Amino acid sequence: MLATYFPKPGRDTIGSWALDQAQSLVESGIDLKVVSLTPWLPRGVFRSDAGRAIADCPPEFQWGTVQTLYPRWPYYHMNPVRRWSYANPLPFLNAAFRVAKAGLLKVMEDFKPDIVFAHHSAVNGFVAARLKALTGVPFIVTDHSFEEIEACYKFPRRRAAYEYVAENASCMIGVCARMERQIAKLLPAARTRTVHNGFPDFPAGLLLNPRPAALQDKLVIFSAGMFYTRKNFPLLIDVFAKVSAVFPNAVLRIAGDGAEMDLVKNKVAEHKLQGKVELLGLIPRTRVLQEVAWSDVFALIGRDEPFGVVFLEALSAAVPIVCCSDCGITDIVSGGRDAMIVPPGDLAAAVESLCALLRDEALRKRIGAAGLELFRGSLRGSANAAAIGELIHEAIGKPVVSTIAA
Repeated sequence: MLATYFPKPGRDTIGSWALDQAQSLVESGIDLKVVSLTPWLPRGVFRSDAGRAIADCPPEFQWGTVQTLYPRWPYYHMNPVRRWSYANPLPFLNAAFRVAKAGLLKVMEDFKPDIVFAHHSAVNGFVAARLKALTGVPFIVTDHSFEEIEACYKFPRRRAAYEYVAENASCMIGVCARMERQIAKLLPAARTRTVHNGFPDFPAGLLLNPRPAALQDKLVIFSAGMFYTRKNFPLLIDVFAKVSAVFPNAVLRIAGDGAEMDLVKNKVAEHKLQGKVELLGLIPRTRVLQEVAWSDVFALIGRDEPFGVVFLEALSAAVPIVCCSDCGITDIVSGGRDAMIVPPGDLAAAVESLCALLRDEALRKRIGAAGLELFRGSLRGSANAAAIGELIHEAIGKPVVSTIAA
């Protein structure tokens, strides 16, 4: 598995979904090694947790059953390099691959994989295509962003990178049906498939831990994610301001950080919500899951959420979710049955859905129970591993047929 967005020993929330998937694949009987190409960063320069985790990342780490290698290469997902490479990734990827090539070929020689499973076409899909050209080993690739695919229409050289990957991939996977259609439209010759993300069963011990005293008499709304424009956390604060006026004992707890932290803090101050909104910052994965278990409702109302493993975390804990109608998880959930679904950017609809859940404990329990049943039926990590396993078999032994109707 090639996954640059993968947990680091110093920060286990980076790409935690990829580690979940790797562990599920191992549990399904697949012999798997993860290679997470990691940029060189000078130690002691970066103040952020993410920067320190990357700078201090060891060359190898064992995540339970998953052996992970972290070879260094000169490809950076941060500005200004990210801005330069986004429109025209091939020169940057070619230069970085030349540096990483010998080490990657050594891994291929030692491990002798039947197939490479790559995440994100514009990075690991390219690497997998280059490795196929050198070794003949086939690959499949999963994409995770509507925006990254749509940008190919604006930037022809970015599109050329995707076309190169599509020409060589045995299958290009989207994490929701809309994304598969998007890939098929951009790359008509590509072999495509939809595979929804999965999540292991929720840790039972966390469900048994009682809430802290400060939350005992509260209605708790929890959210989590990186603070950038698409996630729309400032809107969530606007929504909560109206919800709080109706439910004085409601609190909003948010885990995450990012470029829009100041906007979020300003919204909290604007609505005078200090003490009712708690910004938890970047917290370890286990703590995020504990916050899910302690919540009455999970709400994430960002636009164009490709799928959102954090929704699966809430579903698996029987916590009702509020999501937007353009989110990939709406392939699976139905509004009013196992989720509350609102139009993106619609403040009034989000307020109405949250208020409905907070005022009616029976509704929360009904939707939470339906969400848990849905999760157990089709969204476990084992279901994702089975679907990926099928694609691996097809890539090695027979052609792939798209699941999306023309």
